[in-house]
Amino acid sequence: MIRITAISTLLLSLSTSLAAQSTAAGPRAGAWGAEVSFDASAPEFGGALLRFRNDRSAWLVGLNASVTRRGSDGALFNPDLEGTFVGVGARLGFRSLRSPGSATRPIVGGGILGTLTQFSSTSRQWDAGVYGELGITRFFGQSLSAGVTSDLQLRRTERTFSNQRMIDTRIGFDAVRVAATVIF
Repeated sequence: MIRITAISTLLLSLSTSLAAQSTAAGPRAGAWGAEVSFDASAPEFGGALLRFRNDRSAWLVGLNASVTRRGSDGALFNPDLEGTFVGVGARLGFRSLRSPGSATRPIVGGGILGTLTQFSSTSRQWDAGVYGELGITRFFGQSLSAGVTSDLQLRRTERTFSNQRMIDTRIGFDAVRVAATVIF
């Protein structure tokens, strides 16, 4: 009787763990996600709220912030560039997760973004543009993922330094953003 109970318990636990392993990794339709990210190419922290339309795609609303301190050595040609820079940014986009059901999934996405940076009391910068992202994420069940993405951005920038105003358009490459997402 003890052997039958032990074997039954073992088989039951084995079938439960096998069933858990066969559960599809990734989000489900209607789920929400909270993402925290660190941009390694321009030290800034960010967060995003994701709303999954299905197991393959999500809408994304994100915010990021950065604080940078630059000494007089970084301001050789413009004294307005010395001091503490504070920046905030936002993005609104769409993210597609390829290979549904797989634990490791490629990311393709895009959207609009903007940033406002204050250099000093007389100097500031704003920009707005579009971005496209490529990356990969690893899902750990249906409620946690970790991954990396890279962005290609096209931005229109306006800088104001004292009495000078500069406007330009630039293409940028955001090398690596590391992110972790909790899905609920």
